[in-house]
This record gives sequence, C-alpha cells and structure tokens, in this order.
Amino acid sequence: MYINQKGQRYETKYLDAGDSCMLMMLGNEISREMHERVKSLYHYLNDHKIPGVVEVVPAYRSISVYYDPLAVSSTQVLAWLQEVDDMVLPDASNDSVRRLYIPVCFGGEFGPDLHRVAEFHNLSEQEVVDIFCAQDYLNYFIGFMPGKPYLGGLPEILETPRLDVPRFKLPSGTVVIYGKQAAIFGTEQPSGANCIGRSPILIYDIRKEDPTLLQMGDLLRFFPISPEEFSEISAQVEAMEYQVRTEYVKE
Repeated sequence: MYINQKGQRYETKYLDAGDSCMLMMLGNEISREMHERVKSLYHYLNDHKIPGVVEVVPAYRSISVYYDPLAVSSTQVLAWLQEVDDMVLPDASNDSVRRLYIPVCFGGEFGPDLHRVAEFHNLSEQEVVDIFCAQDYLNYFIGFMPGKPYLGGLPEILETPRLDVPRFKLPSGTVVIYGKQAAIFGTEQPSGANCIGRSPILIYDIRKEDPTLLQMGDLLRFFPISPEEFSEISAQVEAMEYQVRTEYVKE
C-alpha cells in the first residue's frame, strides 16, 4: 500500500505479465514522491532476490519482476512481493544523488527542431536553450532503447507536441523534447520527438564493462557547447578520455 503526501491511498496491484513476469503496480501518479517509493522497493528487491528471480525492472509507478517459472512459482513470487511491500523500507529521499553535466550543441544540424520549438512558444532559440539548461532533469528510469533515460523536469513553457511525421533515424546523443518530457538517446533510433541538440558523449557505450552511463535517480544538467567543442569532445570520447563532470548533491 502507498499513501502520498495528500493522504491518498493506493493498494498495490499484482498482475501476471505472461508466464515469467509479475507486474507490481504501486499507484496511478507520476511524481517524485512515487519515484522515491519505486526506487526504495527496486533497490531492496534487486538486492534481496529470492532464488528463481532473474531481473527487477523499475518504471514510473511500477516494477516488473522477471523469474524462471521452472525454479519458482508465481505464487511464491507474489508472496515475496507482498511481504516486501508491507515492510517499512529506508527513506532515501534525503540521500545525496548524482548530478551529471551533459554537453550539448544546440540548433543547426545538431538540433534541426530548435527553431520549431522556439516558434511554437514565441521564444527565441537562445531563450529556449537558456530555459532548457537552467534546471535539473530527474532520470525516472532507463527504458525503451539501451541507455535511454526517461527524464522529468521539463519546464511547462517548453512542452511541445511531437512532429507530424517522425524521422526515420536520429543519431545517439540526440537531445529531444516531446510533450511533457525530455530525453537523450543512447543509440541511433527513429523518433517523432523534437530534436533540439546533440551531445558528443555516449550514454550507452558497448566498449565499457558497464555500458550504461546513467542510473535511475540521477539528475542531468545540460549545458551548451559550440560545434568546435563538440568535435573536440567527440575525439576525447572516441579515445575513451572524456570524463563526464559529476557531483553529489542534496535534492
């Protein structure tokens, strides 16, 4: 059960998602408060897997638990999840979190939709960049494509509908706005989101033992760079010499 700051109660729902996955639905809101609940449960479940549980995957307001049905039954998985859900888990909301600074070259060939976003909101392109770079973006979870974060924190003034016609291919590092969300791509992919810039860093790098740069709960802060700086950082990334600036902060 989950009770939010407004006193609203949500009974956890448990749904079978095929014969080897159980979905733990924690509520019906997307918020930082819900994120902290998901994060606490995810870390506990992931660190205390019962035999037969293969993977624990968090999302906005749910957790998927994948298991081997030949090693553990759905009844056993359900009992385990219910037991953990009833626990009073440590409150991690006051813990320090990572803030990563992500360089981005905005506009032009790097961000062909920056003009569209600016025009939609009756802003200049520079104003869009300034607003976009002025706050942190919370990584709720990784999903859909390798390394891709689902980011919250986009200012309402920059909320922009998707393109009418999606692009067939956008490169890794592309920074986009779509609806109420922002994202940075870890791999090349199609998309109907507004491409406002591109980062030279790799948030998903298969050359590394742990290829995924970002973690659930990270804060991202974007900052503008020039095309020349983009080329310089790209060369450093290719040589595996670039270090993303990182600090630990209290939210």
